[in-house]
Amino acid sequence: MEQQTLNELLITLEEEGVVLDREKIEHESSSDAALYSNLAVKILSIFGGLIGSFFMVLFILALGLYDSTIGLMLMGILLFGLGIFMSRKEKSIFLDTINISMWLTGVGMIGFGCIDIMGDAAIALAMIGLGSITFFLSEKFLLRFLAVLLICTSMVGFILENEWYNGIHLIIAGTVLKMTYLHLYESDVISRNKFFNRSFSPLRLALVFSLIGLLFLVGKVGRMNGLEFNYHWVSSLVIIAAILFSIYKIMESLDIEKSTKLFLMGLVGVIFIPTIFSPFIAGAILILILNYHIGHRTGIAIGVIALIYSVSQYYYDLNLTLLHKSGVLVLSGILFLCAYYLFLKKLSSHEQN
Repeated sequence: MEQQTLNELLITLEEEGVVLDREKIEHESSSDAALYSNLAVKILSIFGGLIGSFFMVLFILALGLYDSTIGLMLMGILLFGLGIFMSRKEKSIFLDTINISMWLTGVGMIGFGCIDIMGDAAIALAMIGLGSITFFLSEKFLLRFLAVLLICTSMVGFILENEWYNGIHLIIAGTVLKMTYLHLYESDVISRNKFFNRSFSPLRLALVFSLIGLLFLVGKVGRMNGLEFNYHWVSSLVIIAAILFSIYKIMESLDIEKSTKLFLMGLVGVIFIPTIFSPFIAGAILILILNYHIGHRTGIAIGVIALIYSVSQYYYDLNLTLLHKSGVLVLSGILFLCAYYLFLKKLSSHEQN
């Protein structure tokens, strides 16, 4: 929350007679801003953690611990625990690299240690457990963000190992539903308690990245590796339903007439019919709508990049001549522009009334 907005909110509450500890609230707000802002620093911290983990692994290999499954597991558990412990004690973002290095190395060592005593499916379940422990016990943005990515990746690994390829659509559906709920009901979630407030941002951002990764896997990666992902329309229908629900809730907050809501939602549904077998496009648009609704600039940028890629890939994959492909793109563009014009016209007429 921006400082000016926070001050206005505090002033409004104080005028209504609400007793507040302004100093403590402002301190918590500045602390959260330091943890959740500056995406570039977070990205550098992650890369720094990866580099640090690499050198830490080299050191462990030099000690010869890889010859002992028990030694590898014990060292991994120790590093994993220290990473979480330090994240609860240290608030400086500059030491995130150390936490991430220890955590990544610990998770990796536990995973390699499990190879001799577990199957790949059991290792995936163990990684889901480690990710869940991290998410609930850590208090760092980056560790919670990485924990959600670890959980999602491990779930995908579990279904691939068991060759339940179409189970990927269940993971996509769950990711879409959780992401939509978090964006549309942000105030309800963050106001529950301190845990929900602090875990909201990393969870929301991780779900966005997870959805993009899942849709990329189902599309490009699946075709390149011969993975039998079928029923793409299932994921598309779930995403389109989430888009329609999101648009309905947004229009509901604007107090738009019911007939206008139905017209616009019907128009949106028609627009997405050609993309029913390409869920990436609908997923990118859902990310854009949700993040634009809450004003999250990072999410908007991610959505724009994902949309550009998904449309380009959709155009490339069309089994048509170049002339027909151009015609499809032109007609789609005209349809979107008409929808945008009608949407603005309906909103303007509503505001005048």
